[in-house]
Amino acid sequence: MANEAEFNYLNSQQAPHCSVCSLFRSSFSQQQQRHQEQQPTSSAVLIPDQLFGSNNKSNTSILLRCSSCRVCVHAKCYGVAETTPAMSWLCRRCDRNLDTAKCCLCLQKGGALKPTSDTRWAHIVCALSLPGIFFDQPAIREPIVVNRMVREKVVFVNCVFCAGRSDCSSVFYRGVCLPCAGSSAGKRCGRAFHPTCGLVNGVRFTVGLDGLFSGCCCSVSSRPAAKKKVPQHVNVGQQVFAKHPDGRYAAVSDDCH
Repeated sequence: MANEAEFNYLNSQQAPHCSVCSLFRSSFSQQQQRHQEQQPTSSAVLIPDQLFGSNNKSNTSILLRCSSCRVCVHAKCYGVAETTPAMSWLCRRCDRNLDTAKCCLCLQKGGALKPTSDTRWAHIVCALSLPGIFFDQPAIREPIVVNRMVREKVVFVNCVFCAGRSDCSSVFYRGVCLPCAGSSAGKRCGRAFHPTCGLVNGVRFTVGLDGLFSGCCCSVSSRPAAKKKVPQHVNVGQQVFAKHPDGRYAAVSDDCH
């Protein structure tokens, strides 16, 4: 839980600070973002309301941080009231004291989890970005319903980013992947990735008019192995990527402590 809490905290340092909105933030652009000494109490919501079947035009929401796992979410993105007390707030998983629960779609812990209709857990970002998966009650973002037919079609595709992990060696543990939208010479890429794996590895996501997400892993999964270089100076406020002990990456700035 300590590593997960640290990852969640670091992930929340980039505006707009919400774990769900991280799908659309510019954390992997060249634009510099300064670390804020004190996190704001509210921020802009980047997830379109139409994805939840709503026409609400409100573009800000209060920020809630779980007092246990430290995941940070907008009240709106997590499906709770804007009047929810921020002090000692617990996310759904921590409220049920399920420290070992992880997403059944990407197999990762950390992030904003919600219960599924079959008594498992899934990330809100995975439910949003994968086709055939939806919220039974969109207003509260749960339970998450995994379409069995869709799962059967994509479960056999290995994630290009984590296929070598020891806990992904069998078909059962591969989870559900999003097909890469890239193409070359008129041919589709053919690879796929878990939404959260793509997110922490720099994949940029877009959503079409039909509400379907897409992302291209070609530019980030085909980078040659970096040779050892003499460390270069990092300027104050410059964004860098730091590898977390759990193997994932978080975008941080050199003035984060």
